[in-house]
Amino acid sequence: MFLELLLFLIIISIIIYIGIVLYYKYKHPFWFKQPVDFIFSLETDEGRISMYDNIHRYNKDYTCSTWNNTKEIIPFLNEHFQPGGYTFNYNESTCNKCYFFKVSKGSEICGCISAKPINSRISGKQQTIWYVDHLAIKREHRSKRLVSDLITCILDTIGDQIYLFKKDIKPLPFKYFCKYKYYEVLDNIGLEQPNVIEHKDTLDSFFIENKRVSINDKENLIFLEKGSDKAIIFYTDMIDKSGNPIFEIGHAENKRIAQLAVNFIKKKNPDSKILVNNLAGTSNHLKTRYLSENYLYFYNYRIEAINPNDIFLSLP
Repeated sequence: MFLELLLFLIIISIIIYIGIVLYYKYKHPFWFKQPVDFIFSLETDEGRISMYDNIHRYNKDYTCSTWNNTKEIIPFLNEHFQPGGYTFNYNESTCNKCYFFKVSKGSEICGCISAKPINSRISGKQQTIWYVDHLAIKREHRSKRLVSDLITCILDTIGDQIYLFKKDIKPLPFKYFCKYKYYEVLDNIGLEQPNVIEHKDTLDSFFIENKRVSINDKENLIFLEKGSDKAIIFYTDMIDKSGNPIFEIGHAENKRIAQLAVNFIKKKNPDSKILVNNLAGTSNHLKTRYLSENYLYFYNYRIEAINPNDIFLSLP
């Protein structure tokens, strides 16, 4: 009787597993072909980027290579990379410290991707991670596994490093380590202003040293304080559809300093839009409108799922 029950459970488990694999294969046909671990992977939970022979190959009709011509990169991004429906105002600062890769067919540039090294603190340890961004493929060249080629090109060039991916709105069919939410700030501007902290080398001792993940780009951050209250905002290269700049309040300790951060941004840029996320509960300090969920993925690094309250995050 026991053996029959065990056999029955094994058969049911196999059927369920095959069903999950087939579900993701047909639900996510694009990502199913990418060289990364899936949520149903039984081999590892590290989130490895694969180097298997049957994946590690290039489309023979296309060429992948590094790309450092900003006069080509900037207009290509402005035309083809607009996630979330925003219009982007890319300039040379966008390419700062980024390693760009392109896929071409003859003289035509068909797509690109970037990877940027960020000195970060993960679970109390200083780590260099590579933030992967700017993935764009021209519509007429999609469904040709060019993303696999670009990801493979990153690994060929940079090697076996820690990589970070972010997916907006809907999750990928992989294991994410954090899910958080974005909001648009609706608070009106006030008159009181915070003080700006000029010394960015104070980042690690500011108030985020106890967070399990602290991903940042110091050049992208503005430190604010008023008395003992502290906040961080960071700016992006984005503009909205009306041409107004977009800022983000990355962290605020309480409602007072959150409002002062809004005052600071609006005084300098009255028509700007301000975003805030729910990491460490920052969005609770402001009146907001929900925008989307976001999902973070580490590859080549083992980390368990993390509560958003335990994270400070500033992605360049």
